[in-house]
Amino acid sequence: MSILDRQLKLISKQETYDGPSELNDGEGLIARITSSAVITFQYRCRFNGTNLRVKIGKYPATSLKEARRKHKIMMELRESGRNPEIANTGEQDFVSLDDCVNYWLKHFVPTLKKGTQALYRSFANNYFLGTFPDRNVETIPAREWMQWLEAISKLLLGASFSENYLAYRLGNDLKI
Repeated sequence: MSILDRQLKLISKQETYDGPSELNDGEGLIARITSSAVITFQYRCRFNGTNLRVKIGKYPATSLKEARRKHKIMMELRESGRNPEIANTGEQDFVSLDDCVNYWLKHFVPTLKKGTQALYRSFANNYFLGTFPDRNVETIPAREWMQWLEAISKLLLGASFSENYLAYRLGNDLKI
């Protein structure tokens, strides 16, 4: 059943409230109501495998119409694999791996010795830049990160990352 503005007005005028703690508008939009009749709109969904509740605003400062508008934006963001919380901040752009690497190359690498700078720039160009083009780093699953790291490790060391780590740990433990 949809939430009605008339219903919210009646609840907000009360000093105390003993009805249901949540009213559901459908598709994850809810109005949470405290015992002191404070109404807060929230978007409830699953994102990146976890339950998420995103605050939209408090009634009456945020109207039901405005809450539904923001809710729609949040649903579209989530369906495109982006964090619905960015609807509150206004940031609609996402950060790619290339953005992260370029920031690192611009702000950190110049503080290093020239030879180290050259090594890091070469490594970034060969293995990082262009790896996950036009993808939000927040939405890349851990499995894809590990597959990518394994591929780099095999190219560089002739064995996988986990095999090298195991050999390192074994050698360290046995003091070889």
